[in-house]
Amino acid sequence: AVPTAQSINSYYFDAQYARDDYRDIAHTIQSQQRAGDAVILDSANQWEVFTYYYPDGPNVYPLPRSRPLDQAAVEAELADLAQKYQRVFVLYWGDAEADPNKVIESWLDAHTYKAAEQWIGAVRFAMYAIPSQLSNQPQQLSKVRFGEHITLDGFTLPTAQLAPGDILQLDLFWRTDAKLSERYKVFVHVLDASGALIAQTDREPGGGRNLTTDWAVNDPIIDRYGVLIPPSAVKGSYSIEIGLYDLNGTRLKMADGQDALIV
Repeated sequence: AVPTAQSINSYYFDAQYARDDYRDIAHTIQSQQRAGDAVILDSANQWEVFTYYYPDGPNVYPLPRSRPLDQAAVEAELADLAQKYQRVFVLYWGDAEADPNKVIESWLDAHTYKAAEQWIGAVRFAMYAIPSQLSNQPQQLSKVRFGEHITLDGFTLPTAQLAPGDILQLDLFWRTDAKLSERYKVFVHVLDASGALIAQTDREPGGGRNLTTDWAVNDPIIDRYGVLIPPSAVKGSYSIEIGLYDLNGTRLKMADGQDALIV
């Protein structure tokens, strides 16, 4: 009872907790959740406050379960969760102390598709799709060069037919033939038949932690993206727009002068 009392006391009287709207986060999850969804709390100190507003368990997992973090145990539990669930919501709070080496986030970036991320107070709230099988080789080759050095060798789109509220899953396979001095963001945009943007994910590769300036020459880069299809999307044909831009927003062009690959 003492830890629970301390956590509830902190929530109501500690300014750091006051900025974090767990009520809103729980409501967001409840409004979007489906059968086959799980919630990960990174770190476990969020348990009492979050479950006060989200008492629906048992799909809530406080990770890591020990300090210092046991990497093998955490990765084994994440792999087990990936066998049981199709999507996962993650609340990152205090992870600099609980998970300083980003073991949980690194594993999710390598094995799932991040579709959404936002800050709510001091909580970074993210949503991931868990695939039935990961692709480590491109299904479709493209060999498209962006700018002087970056090539998109190919891509894999596991599911071409999606319903409103689903998460598009896309694997991109990059390579650079020279050391890069600039950081670039990747954009994955979903366009309707008229070319209007209906959904997007823009971020630096590797979930923001495999920067283009860190890429080794000629090493293959596997980069996974999720895009949440809006619940309001109507039935029809859609295309995907893929490209890169620098931190000033200037897009890299292909040999034909276009600044995006349309698939």
